[in-house]
Amino acid sequence: MITKKINITARDGYPLAAAWRQPSTDMKGVIQFHGGTGIPQQVYGNLAAFLSEQGYATVTFDYRGIGESKPETLRGFQASLYYWSVDMTSVFDWVISTYPNAKKTIIGHSMGGQLIGLMEN
Repeated sequence: MITKKINITARDGYPLAAAWRQPSTDMKGVIQFHGGTGIPQQVYGNLAAFLSEQGYATVTFDYRGIGESKPETLRGFQASLYYWSVDMTSVFDWVISTYPNAKKTIIGHSMGGQLIGLMEN
């Protein structure tokens, strides 16, 4: 398995910190993780790594304002469920462009599963 820290640019230009794991075996598909409210992507790292060892490419990311996608100060920072749905959509844009022919799955925890209906793609 190869793990890389990457940045994915949201549709509105905001940089999102992400971790991309590529399996070292034949790929079965790609899995995008949506965390719960305020939970950094590292919480899902062990599960993502396990799934990559089973043959799935995985991508975890921090929503804007959380974890490694947090600005130096949150004073006046605009983040809401709407913006987090833009983040989800933007990461999925990246998944679609990186793996156009792969089977795609989303694992959502808490609001990360509830907001899937707001994704445009």
